[in-house]
Amino acid sequence: SPHELTDTNFELQRKIEGYLVYRNKLYLPRVYFITDDSKPEIGPTITYYSPDRIVVDATSKKRRRLVLAQVYNKGWYAYLDGKEKVLVQERPDALTQVDIKDNISFVEFKYMPESAARGRLLTGLTILLLMAGLIFKLVKQGTRGFKINDFI
Repeated sequence: SPHELTDTNFELQRKIEGYLVYRNKLYLPRVYFITDDSKPEIGPTITYYSPDRIVVDATSKKRRRLVLAQVYNKGWYAYLDGKEKVLVQERPDALTQVDIKDNISFVEFKYMPESAARGRLLTGLTILLLMAGLIFKLVKQGTRGFKINDFI
């Protein structure tokens, strides 16, 4: 910042060419554990990220809560070690949280909203109906042949 900050949550680190570089004491990483006394604990890391799938290396020898710093959405599902489905919860601060068991290596989050499943179903049914209509038209014409314009 070119200006001095007075907020106690910012700690001056250095001055570079007339700019002041601060460390935000409230910063938390994209993913972290929450301890039993509700304090953040840095440790887990994101190993894969895409819009509909996130894999977190959450190696843990004990039960804990894992927080993913993204806004909660009920379309997300979580799997411990990619197998056991666990409940994805909304935290009071609107972030995403899952409770993990001991001896877990990773947590896989998958985004599968109901609307997308309905869309795939409707698309599949539409394709089937179009194919059935095409087959019906071909059978009805029999051996008299057909032209490509008959189907357009």
